[in-house]
Amino acid sequence: MAVQGQGIGVINFEVYRSGTNRLMGLASVELPTIEYETVDAKGNGLAGTRTFPIRANTGSMELKLTWRTMTDEAATLIRHETIDLSLYGAISSYDAATGALETIQHRIETRVIPKTVNLGKFEPSATADNENTFEIMTLNYYIKGVEWIAIDWANYVFRVSGTDYAQPVRTALGLR
Repeated sequence: MAVQGQGIGVINFEVYRSGTNRLMGLASVELPTIEYETVDAKGNGLAGTRTFPIRANTGSMELKLTWRTMTDEAATLIRHETIDLSLYGAISSYDAATGALETIQHRIETRVIPKTVNLGKFEPSATADNENTFEIMTLNYYIKGVEWIAIDWANYVFRVSGTDYAQPVRTALGLR
C-alpha cells in the first residue's frame, strides 16, 4: 500500500482580485462549507423518514475575508457587483515514504457577490478585524494544479475529482 503525504498546515496565503490586484492586509480567509440541499422521504410503504441529499444541489456558500484593518481595496469589495477572487495557499506536507517536506499549492478561483461588511473595532494596540462576507456563485478548487471541486450554481455544474455529478441531471433536463 502506498504511503500518502501528510498535510501539516498552511505556510501562508495570498488573495488576488480579478487575478491581478493583490489584497494586502488580510489576516485570514474562511473558506465555505459545502452542504447539500436535502429532501425528506416519507410516506406510504416507508418505515419512517430519511433525509436524502439532492444530487448536485448545494445550499448557500459563503467566503469570509478578515482584515487587520480596513484598506482602500477592502472598502471597494462592498460594491454591489460580482467579484472574481483567486486564493493561493502554500501548504506544508510531509511525504512519509521519502521523508521529504513538500510545499503543495492549493488554489481557489471563485466568483462572489458581497453580502456583508463588518467595520470591525477600534482598540488600542490591536487589529480592527474588519470582515467582508460574500455569497459564492462559482468555486473551482485545485490541488497541485488538478481540479478537486468545481461548483457553478448558475450553469448546474458540480464536479468532484473529475466526476460531474450534475451531468445526469442536465441530460434529464435536456440541457446538454
